[in-house]
Amino acid sequence: YTFLVIIFVLVGATHGLGYLGSKAFKDRLDAGEIAVLVANILFFVYVEGYLGFYRSWAPVTANRCMLAGSLLCREQPIQSGFLILLSPLFALGYFWASKRRLVISYMLIVMIFLLAIGVRSLPQPWHAIADCGVAAGLGTGTLSFVYFYTLAIFRKVMPPDVDHPITNEEDHNDHLDPLIS
Repeated sequence: YTFLVIIFVLVGATHGLGYLGSKAFKDRLDAGEIAVLVANILFFVYVEGYLGFYRSWAPVTANRCMLAGSLLCREQPIQSGFLILLSPLFALGYFWASKRRLVISYMLIVMIFLLAIGVRSLPQPWHAIADCGVAAGLGTGTLSFVYFYTLAIFRKVMPPDVDHPITNEEDHNDHLDPLIS
């Protein structure tokens, strides 16, 4: 469930931005705009797709998806309902995470929101060119998330970098959830 919800959001965002980015091709782009489009796509595939998703976000989130499933087996029925509903937010690191993961998760959503507002104010074709780059990075990131989730399923071992209180005992008391304790 958690994996599917996150995939649904990522694919929806990629599709939506790809559609908006395709507006760049309705008008004829000059050579400079085409060069910026190609450079922007390459930049976002590397920075967002590889550095942001593949090297950081995707492995942690895929492993937290697996951890969410294992937590459901431990909890009482009424608590399991809350965990099922909130498991995508858990996997994304919005609660029950180390202080570092919490800061990263919340700052990331704020930065994405602010960048979206900034890109929205760009005139065409620059808005569409930016959307193409972000869609390419999101697509790469989505594929890396599927890759790491698949590895987690077949590996059946939680790596030590998953920063959940149960796997990181030193932070256990700092992040107890009142529903679980």
